[in-house]
Amino acid sequence: MNAEQAKTISLFEILDKLGFKPGRKTQKDAYYHYPEKKKGKKPNLHVNLKDNVWYDYRLKKGGTIIDFAMAHLEHNSRPHTVSDALAFIESTMGKVSAYSITVSTEPTQSQPRYSISNTKKIEDPALIGEVEAKGISLKLAQKYMQEVNIYDREKKSHFIAFSFPNDDDGYLVENKYFREYLESQPWVSFIRGEITGQPYIHVFKDRWDYFSLLEHQKVSVLKSDALILNDYSCLPQCNGYFYKYGYRVAFTYMPNTPDGQNAKQALTEIFRREVNLIHRPMNSMYPSPHETLNAWWQNRNASPG
Repeated sequence: MNAEQAKTISLFEILDKLGFKPGRKTQKDAYYHYPEKKKGKKPNLHVNLKDNVWYDYRLKKGGTIIDFAMAHLEHNSRPHTVSDALAFIESTMGKVSAYSITVSTEPTQSQPRYSISNTKKIEDPALIGEVEAKGISLKLAQKYMQEVNIYDREKKSHFIAFSFPNDDDGYLVENKYFREYLESQPWVSFIRGEITGQPYIHVFKDRWDYFSLLEHQKVSVLKSDALILNDYSCLPQCNGYFYKYGYRVAFTYMPNTPDGQNAKQALTEIFRREVNLIHRPMNSMYPSPHETLNAWWQNRNASPG
């Protein structure tokens, strides 16, 4: 077996052969926990089923099926060269490994406090007011977000909020007084550009900054791909979106705050792992005292002329 042949083998299948069972699985992703993982904690291992790559949050590394085989062999104190990895993959797909690791699945959880009871186009006056206050057109907001009716089981009441989809098949649900992820853990949102295969990608802290750039450019989608963090805690997830994808320039729009600058540095470290990927922070576009791109856009939008 050579490297190209090995890369055609499903990571999900080889993990299953090794005894790894996902705690949760969607059409695009699978999430695994280590045996010692405690209930309620986030998974350690993420596999992108579409791209057939993995990322281990505890080890802070990832890659192809060959990289996984090398890491697995090293963990089990065995020879772990590329040749060893290829031999391991070939033998494993024919039989279950004698030193397989069984990983516990995530326990079934009780009903969540919040659930989405209804979804529709943004029409609520309060939500429209929030969109307008951000300097964003209702038409653009309706393209990317929906209005959801949320049921609170604890209070036995309903309220209205925005929903913004993420790449974990869930939603960031938010209004002025509420912010929560429903049907998923905190996760980034990836938006494919208008032109496929562009060598550029734009990285934003949140959707309002993304919308602001769209408004500034007078477009409804960027020509190149966009990645929205949604939360700083989602920064480690970025690895899987850049790993050997072929981007040449990453434009970032982090806030002019201590947390924003820390995020910018973290992104710099992620980009350094990729060959020929240039990091271009765009903070000069929205200089202090503007904390964010959206704050700059609001101010610019409100200025006469």
